[in-house]
Amino acid sequence: MKLFLQFCRDFFNWDGPSPASEQRVLPSWYGTSAIDVSSGKLMDRCSRRARAELYFADAECSLQVHTSDWMNVLHNVDPDDISRAAGVALDSWFNVKTPRKVWGKLKRDLANVMQFSQHIPR
Repeated sequence: MKLFLQFCRDFFNWDGPSPASEQRVLPSWYGTSAIDVSSGKLMDRCSRRARAELYFADAECSLQVHTSDWMNVLHNVDPDDISRAAGVALDSWFNVKTPRKVWGKLKRDLANVMQFSQHIPR
């Protein structure tokens, strides 16, 4: 969970290269890469309309959908909000001394979400 939050904070935080850094190789960030949940890897972006992109590429490929028609799960997100929320969660959940306290804090903070998901019809 901690590594996932660190990835989200960093991947969605970067606003592009500064003029002085354009000569170096750019790290992956939401402006240059999309996330493929199917493989757990980054891929080239499919569209420039959305600020960030996340796809289930295996599902799209198995249905033979052209990449320009893939469903972007992140089509309406604000990357800065994702980065900020991940940073807050990191600071809140992982600035405690023992793993037991981390899980206790996670459990308390996520209790409402978990209760809500139990009421969703399957």
